[in-house]
Amino acid sequence: MITDYLFALGAVSLAVVSQMLLKISALKTYRDRLHEYLNPYVIAGYALLMCSLLLMLQSFRRIGYLSSILLEPLGYILVLLAGCLFFHEKLTPRKVAGMLLILGGILLFHLP
Repeated sequence: MITDYLFALGAVSLAVVSQMLLKISALKTYRDRLHEYLNPYVIAGYALLMCSLLLMLQSFRRIGYLSSILLEPLGYILVLLAGCLFFHEKLTPRKVAGMLLILGGILLFHLP
């Protein structure tokens, strides 16, 4: 059972890595629109996002929709933390409040 939750967490983690690749691509300048949208970062980012989607669909089968959907919002928090760690983005009070709202929503949804 715990491996099923790790499977879903892996799907969320792939989505976070995908977002980081797309952010790297967005920070670069390109000579034209074609290279802006067809470069290794964008292609890998969308490929990982597709893999994440397929894995999350499988996790719905393994642990159910209601349990899986609780893990999905954690991706938003992980993207925020990864942005602070890798891109030196500022963790503002507004972002912290948003994170707390997400965590509060998860906890409220999970209460019996």
